[in-house]
Amino acid sequence: MNFSETITGATLSGFTLSGTTTYTGIILVIDSDTLRLVTADPINTVKTFTLTYNGVGVYLRDTSNNYLANFSNLAVTDAIAPKILTRTTLDTNGNGHIDGIRIGFSESLAGTTLGTTVSVAGYVTSGYSMSGTGLTATLTE
Repeated sequence: MNFSETITGATLSGFTLSGTTTYTGIILVIDSDTLRLVTADPINTVKTFTLTYNGVGVYLRDTSNNYLANFSNLAVTDAIAPKILTRTTLDTNGNGHIDGIRIGFSESLAGTTLGTTVSVAGYVTSGYSMSGTGLTATLTE
């Protein structure tokens, strides 16, 4: 959240971030005119969150002493790219040779594989496929 002026605050609580589940352990960081909310749940599949601020007993204000009003149901879009969690070699035909690599991400993938490049020494990448949270690169020796 960006504000027009520098903000300050006492007890930084009163915020609720929710999606398909309610997120706990929210950390608030004030950096001049920016308020960042960091959740303790770094892995998610939700693209849009709902942010609510109850303001009760919370003194989030700007340098002119104007207090932030309560708000609810503010849509917050997740702009963080999926994170690589796993890499697995594949032998899909059971001949003892690697013929693919599956890369597992922190959330479901969408779109196309156009522009994707996976390079493996000694192999030629012959195609890509996406399914759920994974990207598979087909390899040929």
